[in-house]
Amino acid sequence: MTKNANSDAVLRRLHGRTVYEEAPLTIRLVFALFSFILPGLGQALQHRSMKALDFLLIHGASMLFATIFAIQLHLGIWTLLIMAGILLIPAVWSCIDAFMDKVSPGDADTVVRNVFLYIFFYLITLGPYHFINYTVGFKVYVVPTYSNYLEPALLPGDAVVFDRDAYGLRTPGMEMHPDSVHIGDIVYCTLPNRRALSADTRIYWVLAGPGDTLISDEGTIKVNGKVIDIPKPDENSSSASFGPRIVPNNQVFLGDNRKQLFPVYIRKIDGRAMNILWSIEDNGKPRWERFAIPVDQRNIFLNNDISH
Repeated sequence: MTKNANSDAVLRRLHGRTVYEEAPLTIRLVFALFSFILPGLGQALQHRSMKALDFLLIHGASMLFATIFAIQLHLGIWTLLIMAGILLIPAVWSCIDAFMDKVSPGDADTVVRNVFLYIFFYLITLGPYHFINYTVGFKVYVVPTYSNYLEPALLPGDAVVFDRDAYGLRTPGMEMHPDSVHIGDIVYCTLPNRRALSADTRIYWVLAGPGDTLISDEGTIKVNGKVIDIPKPDENSSSASFGPRIVPNNQVFLGDNRKQLFPVYIRKIDGRAMNILWSIEDNGKPRWERFAIPVDQRNIFLNNDISH
């Protein structure tokens, strides 16, 4: 064995660890791009598993902070900028770190092994976040122009934040809280098999809650003996007459300006409207006065005392 061969062997073995060759600029740019899209992925491909785990933890913490805390700020357009900045911190940091490290990716087996290790780290670090965000986080829904029946509380182009755990955790086995349901709540609910209203509608008013006595008489809706005045009724819609009916403890009756009512289990509600992040008109012009404001919903129906 020649002297150069021995030197190469020594350089490739250092304290039991493989020493990899320097990666070319194109590979480093690819690692940087991967790290920007998925923080930590470039570090994993560079055989730095613990560094990849660190960036995943930072990424998960930034997502949690941005969606649970920063989204509740009432700072207008600055709320969006703050959220974007928080989410960009781990992405940019990981991107720069991967580009500065000149380690090559190694052979194909090493790359595949590192990818699977990154997926494992992703599941154990961000998997719980996605579960928490689905059950107690927030959902943002932009009100479409073609199926908005909640004016004037919501306008087409409003990006509405819905609190997923407003009525309790929807996790199997967890108890819901009927007492937290109020008439006038705006809720997000997807019911693809429902026939009463168009399938593309996602948001409704709560027109009767658990324990309320509900009567529908040819478009006139009465709850606990009081008439609910729909603020902007759709005159082209009609509602079937029924009642009086006492709403079960685990259900609510939903509806909108079309005066069509239907029952739904509280557990099927995906969230209650909390505030508006931004609002854009059809022509693309921002409604600055509606940026980061609370959703005024219940006051619409509080002209009369309709509590039971």
